[in-house]
Amino acid sequence: MYYSLANSGTTRAIPFHRNVRSSRRLGRLICIALLVSFVLANDSRAAIELKVATDFESVSVTGLSDSEVKQVREFDQKQLKDVFQVRVASSGDLATPVQILGGYEIADGAITFRPQFPFGSGVSITAEVQSKNVPSLATKRAIKFVRPAAVGARPKVTEIYPTADRLPENLLKFYLHFSVPMRQGNVYGHLQLVNLKTQEPASYPFLKLGEELWDPTGKRLTILFDPGRIKRGLKPREVAGPVLVAGEQYELVIDADWKSADGVPLGQSVRKQFTATEADPIQPTPLTWKLSKPKVGTTEPLTIDFSESLDHAMLHRAIDVRAGGKSVDGTITVSCQETRWSFVPSEPWQRAKTEIVCDATLEDNAGNSIGRPFEATGDQKNQPVSEVRVKVEFQD
Repeated sequence: MYYSLANSGTTRAIPFHRNVRSSRRLGRLICIALLVSFVLANDSRAAIELKVATDFESVSVTGLSDSEVKQVREFDQKQLKDVFQVRVASSGDLATPVQILGGYEIADGAITFRPQFPFGSGVSITAEVQSKNVPSLATKRAIKFVRPAAVGARPKVTEIYPTADRLPENLLKFYLHFSVPMRQGNVYGHLQLVNLKTQEPASYPFLKLGEELWDPTGKRLTILFDPGRIKRGLKPREVAGPVLVAGEQYELVIDADWKSADGVPLGQSVRKQFTATEADPIQPTPLTWKLSKPKVGTTEPLTIDFSESLDHAMLHRAIDVRAGGKSVDGTITVSCQETRWSFVPSEPWQRAKTEIVCDATLEDNAGNSIGRPFEATGDQKNQPVSEVRVKVEFQD
């Protein structure tokens, strides 16, 4: 059978069976196209990309399929960290890349990493994603980026705690306070402890941690001395000796090149000199502290005089004032080389049962806490109390 097809004024005959086969082939192609469209509509997939936010506040993985997004939503933060790593890239003074602290979120079809502290200006950052369990992430992908340097205020070291110039040879830590958030990832490269007698820097005096001990603002850093060289009988102390020796003078030096998060250097080195004294093995004892007697109906400060310097940071959180069983609102001040604690209430004192409640973890500068000494042995390792209460008396 044949039928005619008009074409430019001519007529040509086409076998009907050929037309039927062509129609069937075309139908199959249309069905395949519709199926592909349906699959893509229900499992959309684009090319995987790593993208840095224009404000450099986050970095994201995009292009996951809908099913993959659903899959990674089941991952916890540790699993997301294994899949999507964001690190300070290795450089001349940083041989090993350092994982950046932060959190992950899944939104708008992307995995987004937000650093706990802003990415430092001028610092090379590597973002890398790979997962054998997520099909489109089976191949490793990575990008490097640098946040441009910004013009910011010159940073300053506002305080170094302990502030005393005579410190025990079993000193546990320093707190460094800065005026602005500082660049992280290589803090130990900016610190030296120098013996003023020999003029030689101490060898590995500090405990180097993978995750540096910054407070949430990025403006306070805790530096720990190596406990292995403080505690007697431990191998590091036997091999390298103690970091500090009673009678010797030392100088903590903070490098002038240390930069703020905005890339502005300190500009000049900062130094703290001190003399090491005999080791302090004694625990703080709240019952021996001297408390003032504020007047009822006033906001006179309640002060506590300790017999020694205590941990500056802990003094702001480990002592609570309670009246009638409830915490009293007020302002805390620490002074006199961390030997005095003062509390000014928000409202005048009332004649009610008032006491200070001291957390047993409160420490002195050598790490001895109310609950246990730093070099605890035997039964001392068990902390029998969680807090100590001391009654507050008032004047009429």
